[in-house]
Amino acid sequence: MKKLGLVDYDGYELYPIIFTNKRSKILSYYSPEEISKIINSIDLTNECGIRDKCMVLIAAETGLRASDIVFLKFSEIKWDKNIIQKIQMKTKQPIEVPISDNIKYLLLDYLKNHRVSDDCEYIFINTQTSVPFNDAAVLTHTVRKAFIKANINIRNKKAGAHSLRHSLATNLLKNNTPLPVIKGILGHESISTTEKYLSIDIEGLRMVSLEVPL
Repeated sequence: MKKLGLVDYDGYELYPIIFTNKRSKILSYYSPEEISKIINSIDLTNECGIRDKCMVLIAAETGLRASDIVFLKFSEIKWDKNIIQKIQMKTKQPIEVPISDNIKYLLLDYLKNHRVSDDCEYIFINTQTSVPFNDAAVLTHTVRKAFIKANINIRNKKAGAHSLRHSLATNLLKNNTPLPVIKGILGHESISTTEKYLSIDIEGLRMVSLEVPL
């Protein structure tokens, strides 16, 4: 109305602009029981079932990003130390995460009985072409299919590989894991990045909430 010359003042004092951080949002979280369901929903009789379950299990238990899993190299697995040690593709920062016996045994099964190539530096390869993947989105698609097959409610929530990373961080937080430890597990450069996971620890927030005075 001000621009059209209908009024003399713009009204900003009555209707102030509220600035928000577009990146501030509630992250998608799934419980340990739901995560277990999606892992167990993967059909191991399928041609690529063992491979897919390996990738999903690593995502769920270590919190590694999809790109760091899909393009995981043999040289980055330290079998004697039970760790994955690598330079993150997104941040170029080093990260070291432990791998459980479940991951190790499944990986060994995949490498010994289901992997169809012996001359590739990458662990996970395309079953049909016997060459490495060219896009990390393959893991996101695999995770989403598993969510749907497991009949997990994903309405208004993300259901890709990154949601497993968020869920791991939240479950660590619920178990009172210190934030600096979670930061190290996720490979964040800054603690402020890790702090965004606090926004979805509803039970934790309730425990420290104050009563509103009457």
